[in-house]
Amino acid sequence: PTGDLIPLSQGMLLINQEQAWKPLCAVKFSNSLATNVCRYMGWPSGIKYDLIDTHDSPLNETVETQVQGRSSSCYHVNIECEDDNCGARPMYRNLPSSTPAPLSGPGSWPWHANFFNEGEYVCGGSIVHKVFVLTDLSCAKMVVQAGSFITVLVGQEKRTNVGLGPYSQLRVVVSLKVVQGSTVVLAQMDRELEFNDHV
Repeated sequence: PTGDLIPLSQGMLLINQEQAWKPLCAVKFSNSLATNVCRYMGWPSGIKYDLIDTHDSPLNETVETQVQGRSSSCYHVNIECEDDNCGARPMYRNLPSSTPAPLSGPGSWPWHANFFNEGEYVCGGSIVHKVFVLTDLSCAKMVVQAGSFITVLVGQEKRTNVGLGPYSQLRVVVSLKVVQGSTVVLAQMDRELEFNDHV
């Protein structure tokens, strides 16, 4: 009831019972079960779970919990899954393992970033953090030589000269740092990216 946003990777565990979603009423729970639930939902693993007394549950007033054939003391389960799934395509995380994710279209390459200078495309990189994009030294040199206003565009499905796609995010690059002893460059952006199914 605080109005705080809850990440997609955590929340109360519900089950669909008689065409209605109801909180799971558990007598006990385990880390391995939390990990299995998280993996079923497409996350890499479970981080933690909390057993919440039904009287203290945020769902207590809105969803009735029915305990049949068990002791009357059970708990609602709040579960938190690991959401740091680098290289995964969130839009396609629930596909069966036998079905490959598409190689083009929305959400196909959510980690891909494009570097622009003065509005002109220069080269690409990969998102490695909400404020960092990884690229190669040769790309960084081309970006710097092209001008002084460097931006990163992510979430853009197609390269176009007319407008941005509905899921695009544009950020200004504030620094380019070479990782010592390598040709790897980290580009820092002026503000965090908003991770979603497309980025």
